Amino acid sequence: MNTAPYSSTPLAPGSITQCVMRDVEGMAQYVPLEEVHPSLRVDGEPLWVGTWTSEVFGIGPSKTHKLTICEPQKVTRTRLALN
Repeated sequence: MNTAPYSSTPLAPGSITQCVMRDVEGMAQYVPLEEVHPSLRVDGEPLWVGTWTSEVFGIGPSKTHKLTICEPQKVTRTRLALN
């Protein structure tokens, strides 16, 4: 998975965030849209918007690449629209 470490910090509690589902080390996980490289975003893919809890994990062989994993609290499903 090619992600850019744009934020790699936990989400602010209660903040509204857009997340997409991605394969992270063999498991489907919600990740903030802002951490997905623009070239890997797909027009029309499911997009979840709402409030989340989150934690930053080290991924990859050396666990040095940081990625925020989100757990939904109150979210709505919509579709990603690329401009």
